[in-house]
Amino acid sequence: MKPYALKYFDTDYLKDADITKIGMYVWTPYSNIKDEFKDEVDEPWEDEDGEECIPIFENNLFRFCIDPMNYEYCMGSYFEEELLDEFFNNIIKPFNHYLVCAYHCDWRGRNGYKICDSLAEAFCRDYDVTQYYVGGSSGGKSICICEHSHDVPMGHSTMIIGLTDKEYERLNYWDVDFETVFEFADEISKKIIEI
Repeated sequence: MKPYALKYFDTDYLKDADITKIGMYVWTPYSNIKDEFKDEVDEPWEDEDGEECIPIFENNLFRFCIDPMNYEYCMGSYFEEELLDEFFNNIIKPFNHYLVCAYHCDWRGRNGYKICDSLAEAFCRDYDVTQYYVGGSSGGKSICICEHSHDVPMGHSTMIIGLTDKEYERLNYWDVDFETVFEFADEISKKIIEI
C-alpha cells in the first residue's frame, strides 16, 4: 500500500516541497535557469535594469536554478492560492473538521492539539515554520508532517486527521480529556505510511 498523496505526486516532490511555500513565486534571472528546465518556465521579461527575469515557484529553486540563492521575492499577486488548495486536496481528503496533533512541539517538548474547520487553518501557524510531508494513510484520512521552527529546529511530528461527524462530536467538547485525544491520534497514526 502507498499513501493517498502518491496518487497525485511523486515521492521526491513530496519529500522536498516546503508546504508553506507551495504556490509562492520568486523572481530569478533567466540566465540562472538550468538549460534542461528552460522549456518548463514562462517567457522571460525585462526588469527595470534591463535584465531578463522569470518567475518560478519557490519550491523549484534548487531544482531549476544554477544558483538557488539568486532570487528575489515577488510582491502582491505572485501567490497562487488555488495551487495550495489543490495540494491540500491531493494529500488528504476533504472533511468538515480536522484534528491537528503536534508532538513535542515546543522547547519544553510538550504536545498540543486543535480542531479546525479547514485545511488552511490546520496548516496555519502564527510563527515562522517550515512543513514537509512525511506520510499519510492510504485512504486519505490522515497525514503526518514534520515541522521545523525556532523552538524545535530539528523538527517535530504533526498529525492532521480528517474527522467524521461522529469523531468530531466525541472529541470537540469543553471537558474532553487530553489523553483521549492523543490516544485517538496515536491509533490513527498506526495507519500512516511513510514515504
